[in-house]
Amino acid sequence: MNANTKYTIRFTVSGLYLGDSIIPTGASDTTYKPASFPMYLFANNAGDGTTYDQRFIGRIYYFKIYDGDELVRHFVPVPNGMQIGDFTVPSDGMWDLVEQKFYENIGSGIFGYG
Repeated sequence: MNANTKYTIRFTVSGLYLGDSIIPTGASDTTYKPASFPMYLFANNAGDGTTYDQRFIGRIYYFKIYDGDELVRHFVPVPNGMQIGDFTVPSDGMWDLVEQKFYENIGSGIFGYG
């Protein structure tokens, strides 16, 4: 990966793609099952639900999650204090355009905007 370069990251049944290159994940079409637990974006859950390692450092312009062909989440970054209808964003975080819901950073460190 190169600094100051935009990448499209896709996680599919086939694997994890960085641009057009596949990165092996150990999963296969026959072992893939939809997640029924919280998703940690750009961090590894160490197993206890509170400890993270290998954090992502970069910018997120948007993040989409599909269930088949159906868009189920469309996250966009929002800054502290932004007004969205009657809602005031309490901290830098992500807004889901599908459910019209705010998500804050639950990890350590700073989830900055800008």
